[in-house]
Amino acid sequence: MGNHQLSSNVILMETIGDRIRAMLAASQPNRTQLDLARSVGMTPDALSRSLSDLRGFGIRELVDIAAQLRTSVHWLATGEPDPFEVRVAARHTFDHETKTHDSPDWQQARPTIENVALLYEQVAGRGTAPPTYGRASITGLSAVQTRSALALSTGPDFVRVLAPALEDTFGIDVIRVEGAGNGYSLGVGERHVIVIGNTSNWFFQNWSMAHELGHIAQGTLSPIDAVDPHATQHELAANAFAAELLMPSAVMHETDWTSVSTAHMATLVWELGVSTKSLRARLESLGLLRPELDRLLSSPTQRFLRAHAPTLKQGTHDEITERMQEASTRRFPAHLVTAHREGVEAGALRAASLAWMLGDVEDEVARELAPPPASAGSLDDLARLLGVDD
Repeated sequence: MGNHQLSSNVILMETIGDRIRAMLAASQPNRTQLDLARSVGMTPDALSRSLSDLRGFGIRELVDIAAQLRTSVHWLATGEPDPFEVRVAARHTFDHETKTHDSPDWQQARPTIENVALLYEQVAGRGTAPPTYGRASITGLSAVQTRSALALSTGPDFVRVLAPALEDTFGIDVIRVEGAGNGYSLGVGERHVIVIGNTSNWFFQNWSMAHELGHIAQGTLSPIDAVDPHATQHELAANAFAAELLMPSAVMHETDWTSVSTAHMATLVWELGVSTKSLRARLESLGLLRPELDRLLSSPTQRFLRAHAPTLKQGTHDEITERMQEASTRRFPAHLVTAHREGVEAGALRAASLAWMLGDVEDEVARELAPPPASAGSLDDLARLLGVDD
């Protein structure tokens, strides 16, 4: 997990100087103290004396050093994890020709990630978030164990309502909003959040959620600017987690793929909540893909379901369209929206963040919810009550 993991390993270092030396040696072993001093505008003597506790660090110096070492000022100053440090993981794009994973564009993703992190930071300590205790812990669970927990909490069809199922079972928030790309998982303080794009392709969302859930379960989130040398391994592990969660190997092996009907294939795609492409890749990885299945599953998912799952459309009731509409709708956890609404009503927060979540105009939200400013008349009345009026 890059520098975040290092932080937990050297957390017992007693002084700021100890932590800077340890971080420099572990993350940038070829860099000298002289190089660090020059990069932050300190003289070599000033840095040396500060590292030896003969001189205190200025706040600007700490900020610059933290940026150079890709860690938080909070950790450098206290030796404790930054409660507001944003740890992330993102689904990489897989290049089938080169068989490599392309890293996400963090600079493009940063605005959305920072906006989401801000939502939580603004209401931290307000006590409106549902407690995570009493819910199952996802940490260290396998995909099989995770699937069992979701089925026990929500029912066997949990994939159909995967976002609320993750919140109810594990206390992991799910946000669906434009600008999320392939999807991200965030650690903001003690809360985990999965952010997915509001695309009508619900199967893409399910895979993104399952993939990010794998990162959370396996503990492979790291600070956004950290360089993760194990990124490819983490991606492969998260993909394997997602495949087993959504398309369990037991279910795959129990199915007779030599005689399965096209209608049953369509039912499987619908109930598993995956794309035809994902199912094809899963069958191939398990050695179960036959030429006829390969041909059938080469069709785009929505087209495949329209052609081979007529029971999903009965008269005016069209389940496929309903699922598409639901997936394309922006979504924020109810407790987060409530916390911001209460903050605006109390005059403690501006309405901008709440308006963004609601897809509304800030002025409209503020006019309805924000408390009115104190009038001169009310202040005069208070002065008379206190006996200080002229």
